[in-house]
Amino acid sequence: MRGLLGKGSPVSCLRKRGLVPILCIANYGTTNTCAIDPLEELGRLCQEENIVLHVDAAYSGVALLLESFKEDAAVIRANVDSINISGHKWLGTGLSAGFLWVRDRCHLAARFEDPNLPRDHPKKRDTEPSSNPSSRSPPAYRKFKALRIWAVLQYWGTEQLRRNIAHDIECAARFRTNLEKDEELKGIVVFPVASPFGLVCFTAVPHWHNSAILREAERSGFMICPSMLADGTPLIRVAFGSPMTRFAHVDELCLCIRNALLRQPK
Repeated sequence: MRGLLGKGSPVSCLRKRGLVPILCIANYGTTNTCAIDPLEELGRLCQEENIVLHVDAAYSGVALLLESFKEDAAVIRANVDSINISGHKWLGTGLSAGFLWVRDRCHLAARFEDPNLPRDHPKKRDTEPSSNPSSRSPPAYRKFKALRIWAVLQYWGTEQLRRNIAHDIECAARFRTNLEKDEELKGIVVFPVASPFGLVCFTAVPHWHNSAILREAERSGFMICPSMLADGTPLIRVAFGSPMTRFAHVDELCLCIRNALLRQPK
């Protein structure tokens, strides 16, 4: 994504080929590593080039509920045309319960309006608060998902949801700090990417020790996932997202990883 900002960028190359870029999709917390694109710079570029900027915040966007992420929220509010969040990833809703915010709802209405209605039909005008809801949502034959979101909000409440999210981030920070401060794991456990949310990515050195960690974690009742960076570096991903997780569970997982590594031949 950073390549869009330099000389000879894809935008200028596309225009030279006679193509018109209309949409840029950026990330606020990728699924694999929670990487964040430079949204402020991309916002300026898209405004200058008249390109719509959409942000995929499927997982990490829920963190914007927290006061500690208010600066990120301000950047998104100032620069982004639309943003989506998947409620099932960190908000506790069922699968496929998603949120979509758009800066200009008329664009959404134009996408979903009934083409068979005459141009001056009242349902074509999306300027009144009571305007036709179907012009701002997917077709009627899609499954009804709003009840899942409503149920979660009713059960937890906004403040408890904030506490749940903050607790997951604290668990991630504790997990990473425990491993980083363990003198016997110095140089053996490496963290190639930042961990601003509830996800921690790490790898063992040498990399084939990762399999020992995964086996030990599974035997101990933990579920952690193997993955890989774009450059081919193997990763282990540990995601915290349950209100039932306690610091004792975090410490137990750290001990599990420590034991798996220290049993390996030097």
